[in-house]
Amino acid sequence: GVLSLSVKLVDGRRLHADAALQVAQDSPAFLAVLDALWQQLVTPLAGAPIQKVGVTLGRLQPEGKVQPDLFADLTGAERSREEAGRSLSLSCAMDRLNTRYGRDTVLIGVVPSEGRSFSGAKIAFNRIPEPQEFLE
Repeated sequence: GVLSLSVKLVDGRRLHADAALQVAQDSPAFLAVLDALWQQLVTPLAGAPIQKVGVTLGRLQPEGKVQPDLFADLTGAERSREEAGRSLSLSCAMDRLNTRYGRDTVLIGVVPSEGRSFSGAKIAFNRIPEPQEFLE
């Protein structure tokens, strides 16, 4: 549905941007949209100190309940079906490895131990994590 990025600066200013998402369930698709939003918000700030960054996925739909966009390939702006298929296959393989061998076995980006000590589940105010979220 939608990916939202919000940035709070040390001086109190807040920036926000949203982007509509094509039907997807793979990390590279979301990271490409997030990168575009990041460039849109942060590039004009020329190094202003950031206090907080928030990323939200909205209007999520259950797997198998979504009708793909019939005309997506006609616009030329979306990824090709072949590229999207490879990306989805990679994301599914990463999910299977992380489920089998523990959270953070395979990552895109920085290893969680670099800069922080724990990447596991946190208990939020509105839900209790599932047992598999505590796998480390």
